[in-house]
Amino acid sequence: MSLSCRRWRCPISPQLPPLSELAQVEAVALLLARLRAVHPELELTATNALPLAAICVRVDGLPLAIELIASRGRLLSPQELLSEVAQQFQHLRRRGRDVPLRHETLAAALAWSYEQLSPGAQQLFARLSVFGGRWRLDAVAPVCDIEAVGRRVVFDRLDELLEHSLLQRYEHAGGTRLGMLAMVREFAQQQLNRHGESVHVHTRLLAASIAFAEEAEAKLLLGEDQALWMARLDAEQDSVRAVLNWALQATVYTEGLRLVAALWRFWYMRGMLREGRRWLEAFLATPEDAPGQGLFQFVGKTGAVPGHPVAQVARAHALDGAAILAWRQGEYEQATYWLRDALERYRDAADRAGEARVLSHLGLVLADSGAFDAAFASYEASLAISRDRADSLAMSAVLHNLGNLHCQQNNNARALELYEECLAIYEQRAILPISP
Repeated sequence: MSLSCRRWRCPISPQLPPLSELAQVEAVALLLARLRAVHPELELTATNALPLAAICVRVDGLPLAIELIASRGRLLSPQELLSEVAQQFQHLRRRGRDVPLRHETLAAALAWSYEQLSPGAQQLFARLSVFGGRWRLDAVAPVCDIEAVGRRVVFDRLDELLEHSLLQRYEHAGGTRLGMLAMVREFAQQQLNRHGESVHVHTRLLAASIAFAEEAEAKLLLGEDQALWMARLDAEQDSVRAVLNWALQATVYTEGLRLVAALWRFWYMRGMLREGRRWLEAFLATPEDAPGQGLFQFVGKTGAVPGHPVAQVARAHALDGAAILAWRQGEYEQATYWLRDALERYRDAADRAGEARVLSHLGLVLADSGAFDAAFASYEASLAISRDRADSLAMSAVLHNLGNLHCQQNNNARALELYEECLAIYEQRAILPISP
């Protein structure tokens, strides 16, 4: 009998085909390629052909399983690798006789690779499962380094996970990102739940996401480096969606509101109006008296005056963002309703910056609704607050939009005055016009 070759399978008998044919079997070729990454001199020989082919049979030729097993080739010979794999599969088979063969094969390979890790790397591996998609290298420590072991130790453990093929490394916008295959992430999540750390690590991810989103929001508002920050936010969307889903399920509503509120400008600029509204409305529909999770010990209260009720300001900010997205979708009545709600909350919290911003946005919506007198009044009220606070950035936005409205009403002299004042601010700050 000879080796019968299919795409990722290679049933084997003691009589092997010629080495040249065996090397063409895709599973064997993949295993050889991965082993040569650490042993470039490795050749397929009469001595190692049987154990290498047997490994491929044992894992049903599955590429992921081969990748995981080959990661141990740095330490073990082909015969030793086969022995290790066989022992692990026998152990798993006794524990789960009813598991489908394909799942059993992958689970066995993952479990075997996981057990080779140091305790610290096992811990980090489980915690990394809270991320979605591909994540930033600099996000790992804030989320996963609960014991504060430090950057160097965390990087050493990441290297260990990469060596075992439990992580993938990607280049993105000149930086490094990491990711897990879906099956690997599922296995890592099982380990995280088994150790009872899911809530703690998700909480840290939510806090880190809030800090990142609020920094990004400020960068998008200024108009500087917008392309860079848009790309960074684009790359974070899988993790953002994952942590927002968790926040809803875990009833971490105030913190979830704070995150979606910080993201509305990104959704607006990216044209993701429907998705943005879906998230904003999901959190705005949550009860206002739900207890928070104390995340604000991890991140600063960006944009909130000390002493303000954080939940009130977060909800007002989210209402403001939802209104702008609704405005861009032509739903002026709904946008007006949300803006008036946000305005009342900012006034209750004595948040003058928030009040000025919402009044400016209300001017946009009222103007498009045809309520020009009310729009003028709203813009003027916003401008007065911004002048009083000497907030030139907020002033420039209102001056620009108020000038547009005067221009539409053929008040050209007044429009020119407003444009010239706005232009002076743009030139002084060397910024691009912002919107809205």
